[in-house]
Amino acid sequence: MKTQFSVFLCLMLCCTVLIFTGCQKHEEPSSSQSTTAPKTTEQTTAAPTETDPIIGTWKITDGSGTNYDTMSYVFKQDSTVYLALGNTAFVGKYSYSKNAEEQNTLTANLYFGINGTYTYAYTNNENTLTLTADETTIVLTRQKDYNFMPDAPSDPVIDEKLLGDWGAADGNPITYSFYENGTMINNNYNQNITYAAYSAKNGEIQLTYNMGDKQESVYKYSFDGEILTIDNVKFKKIEA
Repeated sequence: MKTQFSVFLCLMLCCTVLIFTGCQKHEEPSSSQSTTAPKTTEQTTAAPTETDPIIGTWKITDGSGTNYDTMSYVFKQDSTVYLALGNTAFVGKYSYSKNAEEQNTLTANLYFGINGTYTYAYTNNENTLTLTADETTIVLTRQKDYNFMPDAPSDPVIDEKLLGDWGAADGNPITYSFYENGTMINNNYNQNITYAAYSAKNGEIQLTYNMGDKQESVYKYSFDGEILTIDNVKFKKIEA
């Protein structure tokens, strides 16, 4: 999935170029400016709780970063945050702390949109979240729960030998999970995840997924005993 990740990264970088276009020092923040917060001095960090209002799906709707309005930010209780576009997601982490002024802060390490340490405030029954760092203000609005997985094919063509979870034989954190209903998940280094519908026949896996628009990719695969090879990368079955 290296090509796919590169396309995703290039798309994100194009968005980043748009965000930085016209950015001048001492100007008022706008939707075309960087959303990366300046570094601050942090104290102790804390993980989110089960009832934390940030858990869920959000979109930037005002302030800096509105050019990212096609993307969603999905915050999980395990301190993981996903920058989602269609059936793909860039993966980061977030945490809470206090700054030198004893203000509550949120830190997220996504490279696009929300990146850095911000003070934060909820309004509108905790359905609006405002992040602030110096001259940068980002306003997010809560959305319905995000569904990463595309619809399963109505008549999936599968290879039963593919079913299950596979990890890179060299130990690198690259995994594939193939399901009987014709859907799959590919995780690359816990940085980029793709959810796709697939068909497998004649030694080829064809993926269909959305990344802003419909994408299709074809990968050759073969088996040598217990080893699965996908485009020259070897994988071993991950035992439950």
